[in-house]
Amino acid sequence: MIKADLFTCAMFLALLGPAPCVAFAAALGWGVLLCSGCLCLSMGLYQGYIEFAIGLLLLCMLRDCLTRDLRLEKTICQGTQLWFRACCWAAYCMLCR
Repeated sequence: MIKADLFTCAMFLALLGPAPCVAFAAALGWGVLLCSGCLCLSMGLYQGYIEFAIGLLLLCMLRDCLTRDLRLEKTICQGTQLWFRACCWAAYCMLCR
């Protein structure tokens, strides 16, 4: 029970992580920078919530696909770009250690 505050902060940052990617999808750099910052802080506190953040990002993409009138190709392109950016950021973090 001592670490409950720590886990709550980690979950809040994991929840806050996908929001900038979805909100700032037009501005390529800012959304990814804010998202990666929140996820790095969340993973620094507790790594177990990364699945929570990935699932939330997938749910946001599914919501956008169902509510907006987006074509399937555009949705797949956006998902591929997000995946590529996440992989580049992870590679950068691993190389800078």
